[in-house]
Amino acid sequence: MESKYYSNKFKELTSQLTKDILSYAGDPAKAIPKTLKDIKDITKAGIVALYRCNENFSGTKHVGHTLIAQVPEKDSELLDKELFDYLAQTIHSHKTVVSVAEDKGSEVQERLSKIGLRNSLLLPMQIENTIIGGFIILGLPSTDKLGQIIEGLQTLSGMFALTFRYSMLYTETKKQVNKKAQEKIERFSRIIEDSLNEIYLFDAGNLRFIQVNNSALTNLGFSMEELKTMTPLNIKPEITPESFAQLAKPLLKGKENEIVFETVHQRKDKSLYDVEVHLQLLRFEMGTPMFAAIILDVTKRKQTEKELKRYREKLEQLVKERTKELELKNEELNNAMKVFVGRELKIKELQNKLNALDK
Repeated sequence: MESKYYSNKFKELTSQLTKDILSYAGDPAKAIPKTLKDIKDITKAGIVALYRCNENFSGTKHVGHTLIAQVPEKDSELLDKELFDYLAQTIHSHKTVVSVAEDKGSEVQERLSKIGLRNSLLLPMQIENTIIGGFIILGLPSTDKLGQIIEGLQTLSGMFALTFRYSMLYTETKKQVNKKAQEKIERFSRIIEDSLNEIYLFDAGNLRFIQVNNSALTNLGFSMEELKTMTPLNIKPEITPESFAQLAKPLLKGKENEIVFETVHQRKDKSLYDVEVHLQLLRFEMGTPMFAAIILDVTKRKQTEKELKRYREKLEQLVKERTKELELKNEELNNAMKVFVGRELKIKELQNKLNALDK
C-alpha cells in the first residue's frame, strides 16, 4: 500500500486539477496555488514553486522566466531572485529532471545545502520537446521515494502546461477573436485528452457532445464522429431526458457549482460499467454554455462492495447457524441435567429409606 501512496495521491490531484481548470475556464491559472499547496502536503517539501518561460505568442523566443507561484510565500527570502534564476537556468541547461540529492558535489547542491534544502528536485515542463516552465521542489524530507514523486509530477506537468498555454490563448482571444486563435485554443485544449479520467464536454442546450477525451473514446468504443451525433442520454440507459433535466436544474439555476451522482455507462458493444459522474456547467463570455462531465469508472469499487456484502451476509448466516447449534447443545445439556438431578433425588430417597430400616 505504501508503494502506491504517491501514485494514488497524484492521480487524485490530477483529477482535481482537471476539474479546477474547467471551473476556472476564464482564468485557469487560478487553480495553480491550491495545487502547489497540495503537492507540498503530499511530498512534505520545504518549498514548492512553479515558473513559466517568458516567450512570444508562438512560443519560440525564450527571454527569461517568471515565478508563477510559491508555497509557502513567507519563504521568499530563501528562494530569492538570484537563486530562483539560477535554478530555472539549471533546468534549461539540463533539459531533464535534476535530482539535487543525487548530484553529489555539484554547485546546485552546495548552494542549496547552505540554506538547509539539500534534498531537492528540479523538473522541466515540456510541450513538443520545448521547455515552457518547470517545478522547483526544495527540501524533501528524504530521497526514498524520489522516483514516485518524479512520476507524479510528470503526470501533473501536462495539466500545468495546458493551464499556461490556455491562459495565454484566452487573453489573446479576448483581445482579438479570430479563427486562428480559436484553433490554437482547441489544439492546446487537447492536452486534456491525456487525462486518465473520462472527460465529456457537451452543449447545454441540445446536449450534443462537443469534445470527448481519449480515455472516454477508448472505454466506450465509439469514434469522435459517432459521439458528435449523440448526447449523454445515449450512453446512460438509466437516465431519461426528464431525470437529467432534474439533475441539471441546480447548475442551470446557479444554486450549485457541481453535482455528483452514480449511474451506468453503456459501451458500443452494449456492455455496461458503473460510473461516478461529476457534472459542472461552464459559462463563457463568448459562445454558448456547455456542460463538463468528469467520469470515474467505479466498477471495481462496486464489485468490492458486492463482495463485502456477500461476505457480510455469509458471516451473518454462519453466526445464525452457530447460534442455533449452541441453543440445541444448551437444550441437550439442560435435559441431561434434569435427568442427572432426577437420579440424584431418587438415590437420596433410597438412602433415606435404607437408613430408616436400619433404625
